[in-house]
Amino acid sequence: MLPKLHTLSALCALALFFFPWLDVRCSEKAMITQTGFQTVTGTYSPSSELQGQSGDATQRRLEEDESRHSLLAGGALVATALAALVALAGLLAGGKGAGVLTSGLLAGLALVLLALENSRGFPVDKDLRQARAESRGDALAQALLADTIEVRRTPWFHATFGTLGFCTLLGLNALVDRAKR
Repeated sequence: MLPKLHTLSALCALALFFFPWLDVRCSEKAMITQTGFQTVTGTYSPSSELQGQSGDATQRRLEEDESRHSLLAGGALVATALAALVALAGLLAGGKGAGVLTSGLLAGLALVLLALENSRGFPVDKDLRQARAESRGDALAQALLADTIEVRRTPWFHATFGTLGFCTLLGLNALVDRAKR
């Protein structure tokens, strides 16, 4: 049962990379969203609110403008994909948890990489901080940037953290079981 649960959670963690993680808001209005995969590639999407209210020119400008990519999120994506593959291979091979340990360690690596990226700030966060720093001479622009624009982590981002943490705990459980033998 444990290998099935672990494989399912690893696949869920991988799938969560394709859900919106970051939501950039201006005066409480969603402007752009960025999935986990888009943080790796340095792209983003106009929010559904913006798509419904703006013309094609604004959407094209947002799609053409690229943020910097995130190497740590890229490493986390690769580690999560490997964790899902190892867990799936272990399950298909009929193992009694051999893949759970390796997959759990890979999920733990992904969790650490995402935690580092979150503490450093995603590239969208850094771009916003840079814009605030460049406006230091203009008090009005700095006040507007500080009060109106914010980057929020979505529940999907937190779900990714939780799922990777669960995979890691299952892997540590497999390690403890192996140590008892």
